[in-house]
Amino acid sequence: AYLAERLGAPAWTDNDATCAAGAELAFGAGRGLRSFLLLTVGTGIGGGLVLGGRVWRGVRGFAGEIGHVSIDPEGPPCPCGARGCLEQYAAGPAIVRAWKAGAGARAGDADSPAEVAHLARAGDPAALEAFAGAGRALGQALGGVLNLLDIEAFVLGGGVAEAGEMLIGSVRS
Repeated sequence: AYLAERLGAPAWTDNDATCAAGAELAFGAGRGLRSFLLLTVGTGIGGGLVLGGRVWRGVRGFAGEIGHVSIDPEGPPCPCGARGCLEQYAAGPAIVRAWKAGAGARAGDADSPAEVAHLARAGDPAALEAFAGAGRALGQALGGVLNLLDIEAFVLGGGVAEAGEMLIGSVRS
């Protein structure tokens, strides 16, 4: 109401991934699709769901939030209170942790997924495995979504998704 009054135009707020799904539906990779899940893969993992050609928010507005789906109930604790959430395996901080564990690295060696992606492009085995592991976790979760909803596509965005085939190849397999 505050923004609408000051701008003299309709205004509202919503979850960033839900808004991104609406934007992709109207203007981007989702044009012409009736169903897809948009994933934002960055510091966390968010999701926006489109069903029947419309953004589907769910009963409480959290439809599509795949980052907090547990893929391993015995896995690492997540700030949401659950264990083994997808974010703990495939978001940017998880990729950095996996690389550091595999490389025996120290803090400061590479502290961002972009730095780990640079190492992977240079052939660093631990960096390549960190992205492969993240891709396998994403693939496992997306396979479940596909079996449940039979959607047409997944649309990936966010900083980590910019790693391209290093991540996407493992998702596909």
